[in-house]
Amino acid sequence: MTKTTNRANGQPCAALRPLSAQAYRQGLTPDPRRLGSVRRILAAYIHRWGWPELIDAAVMCATEMLANVHHHAGGDCVLLLEATTHGVRITVTDTSAELPEVRQPDWCSDSGRGMWMLSHTAHAWGAVVTPTGKDVWVELRPSTEQVAA
Repeated sequence: MTKTTNRANGQPCAALRPLSAQAYRQGLTPDPRRLGSVRRILAAYIHRWGWPELIDAAVMCATEMLANVHHHAGGDCVLLLEATTHGVRITVTDTSAELPEVRQPDWCSDSGRGMWMLSHTAHAWGAVVTPTGKDVWVELRPSTEQVAA
């Protein structure tokens, strides 16, 4: 099962092709108290690859995906950050086959807004069930290519 959303037209979109040797991969147990160091690492790579305007969106999306692993999947995951010809792609792989859902947020609740924010920030996002769990990914592009929410 694959779930893919493109904010431009709501239709499935092709994944961006990563550039060779421009990737960062980290296995981790997502502990909310330690996500600051992950955000700093992501920001450094994204800046180095020449996409500083994507840093805020990328760290928000990565934080949300890792928080979802912590709250819903538990256990370890793999974070993959890739530079692409049009921006960056972030993939989080975990061991749960339960796909994330975007729901209309309850703004008075303490939780439940993350996937909605992610879906309104990323150029495209999706989730794919794998033999060992799932991959959740986002693609981020500069604002000249972003679609207004």
